[in-house]
Amino acid sequence: MQKRLVLLLAIAALLTLSGELTRDRTGDSGLQLERPSFLALASTAQAQEKGVNFLQQEAGISAYVKVGQTIDLAQVKGVFKTVETIGDQYIIGEVALPDLPEEAHPHVYVNKDGWIVAYYSKHEPASKITHWERATAGTTLEQAIRRVFSPVRVEEIKYYNFKYPQAQHIMLITEVLEADGRDTFYLKIPQGLQIFEASWLHYSSRQGYASQLWIDDVQINSFSDKGARYGDLTGRLRIDFRHTIVVTAYKGDGVTIVLIY
Repeated sequence: MQKRLVLLLAIAALLTLSGELTRDRTGDSGLQLERPSFLALASTAQAQEKGVNFLQQEAGISAYVKVGQTIDLAQVKGVFKTVETIGDQYIIGEVALPDLPEEAHPHVYVNKDGWIVAYYSKHEPASKITHWERATAGTTLEQAIRRVFSPVRVEEIKYYNFKYPQAQHIMLITEVLEADGRDTFYLKIPQGLQIFEASWLHYSSRQGYASQLWIDDVQINSFSDKGARYGDLTGRLRIDFRHTIVVTAYKGDGVTIVLIY
């Protein structure tokens, strides 16, 4: 059984990076949230035409990039699993990713000017950005962007949360079982840190074997199917309190806690 304590304050220096996924020695990850410049169109005549108002109303956690060329919407239309909205200047639809259930497929906005925004609804947990079986390929939002426009490099992609525009960072804290049994780690949020959203992803690598997630002696999730489950923790994590997070499962199973602050 492995135990460790994650102190957000101790690794805050990681969170000054510009859209690049970086890991410290414990495997925890930090991303900076940056306001995209196209939001300057908000409240202008062009905002409706380009779909900017829609993003502000509907999107939550997002990844975006501005490619150095105009985009032919007719060409990218075929990438979408379903098309939800299409106009003269932009298209919005759902992009399917391998090994993900339908409820975890990101939405993608593309406009002719070269902007691509992959996002989840503001009503969905931000933990959906974790693609467990393809973690080395980056977040689900990065993968969706590159399916629409493959030349995009990871370091060009930036992140923003439309639901919490004042948030500056997102952190992914991941624990993976190295053997069958039980794994524990602790999370402590320091004074002075405002958490806008907290969510979890619980992954099970086997079909027919129960995998359980506990936080502070309360069972958060239990299931026996291969795949991932997602949920919200907003308001449940206390400041300056050592939270105990336990995964009882099998080798390769695990949990990711996602914090937006």
